[in-house]
Amino acid sequence: MKHKPFINDMDKARTLGFIAALRDVITQHGSKPVKRPETYKSTPHVIPTEEEKQQAKSAISQIRENIRKGTTNELD
Repeated sequence: MKHKPFINDMDKARTLGFIAALRDVITQHGSKPVKRPETYKSTPHVIPTEEEKQQAKSAISQIRENIRKGTTNELD
């Protein structure tokens, strides 16, 4: 005697689709391999120069002045 577990090809496709969806739920990533996170090297600490500090201070003061005036146009 031969046993046929599926009635037709459509029944087989539905069953295989259900198994794939169940695998996705169980493994949370499906049958695709999980990419491992890349390890990043930290960048060396850069000490700003006095000129860069002055530029940053002037930019911050300008932004504060714009906030006080109520203008939020960053292109000014």
